[in-house]
Amino acid sequence: MKKTIAILLVLVIGMVGVWAASIYDDLDNDTEEILTLTTTIDARYGLKIANEGIFGGSLGQKIAAFIGLKPIKTVLFSESDLTETLYMNYLNNQKGYVTISTSMTPMVSSTGSDSIGYKVTIDGTDTEVSKSETGKLITFFSEGSAAVTGMRVASKEFIITMDSDEWMAASAGADYETTWTVTLTNNT
Repeated sequence: MKKTIAILLVLVIGMVGVWAASIYDDLDNDTEEILTLTTTIDARYGLKIANEGIFGGSLGQKIAAFIGLKPIKTVLFSESDLTETLYMNYLNNQKGYVTISTSMTPMVSSTGSDSIGYKVTIDGTDTEVSKSETGKLITFFSEGSAAVTGMRVASKEFIITMDSDEWMAASAGADYETTWTVTLTNNT
């Protein structure tokens, strides 16, 4: 029995030595370690026509203001107010440069043959849309032609003024309208 206990004791002591050696097998005694950080940034872009623009503040404040903007979908002109001031607001983080444009046509009555022209003023420059216009291209904003990187939020004021003579000469009707499809294009 003493022999069996002695053999077991030798085996246990031997196993502790093997186990202790395996704990340190992967230790390289390095004094530095490399950690790589990665992420993915999704494309974020948007366009809102609103009664207010976004000017000043930090980028975070501008992004929050853009998200909080209430877009305008319809503008109603009246005899007492033939002018409307609006803002073209955009947000974009794509590499490239942004152009915002639309093709404009006059306000046309679906029940009659009358139409009403107007002008759009951007940065003091007027673009006339005559009552016979079939589609006039206007650029609200362009970042230029060089690639821009990073998030940006910007606003551009524009003023729509109905042609008062054509307004006064038009036949009665509540159905004069035109639709703009405004496009934000990221040019790479």
